[in-house]
Formats: sequence, C-alpha cells, structure tokens
Amino acid sequence: MVAKLYSIVYSVNAEVVLKATNVDGVYDDDPKRNPQARLHETLTYQEVTSRDLSVMDMTAITLCQENNIPGNVVHINLYMNYFFN
Repeated sequence: MVAKLYSIVYSVNAEVVLKATNVDGVYDDDPKRNPQARLHETLTYQEVTSRDLSVMDMTAITLCQENNIPGNVVHINLYMNYFFN
C-alpha cells in the first residue's frame, strides 16, 4: 500500500501528502479512549518517529521526510466537504 501511494506521489510530483482520519489531527494518545489526549499543532518528522506517534506507516513518514514532502492530517469530514462539495 505504501509503495503504491508513493509511486503515485512521485508520478504526479505531489507537493503534499494528505491523510484523512476520523480525528482532528495528530494526538499524543487516542482521543477517543483518552479525553486528556493532547492535539499537536505541528510536528516534525523527527518528533513523529521519536515519539512513535501513530500518524501513518513509518515507511511513509520516512519517504516523506527523505523527499521533503510535507504531510497534513485532516478530519475526514473536512476533507470530504472541501473536495466533494
């Protein structure tokens, strides 16, 4: 899956990778199980890997980092409303 995603990213010269999810962004814990989970406003790739945050597959994180492709995590509803309305 990751290899296929990145072959698409490279073939279209993507400037960003979006990940749509069912929460508002990247948290330090699962906000559905832990109401005290803290939302991270911004993160570096190094912070994602060192904190072992479950943003996306670590291979995907590494490929983005090595190729200077930013990643954005958005709520699926925001994504759907923006692109399909």
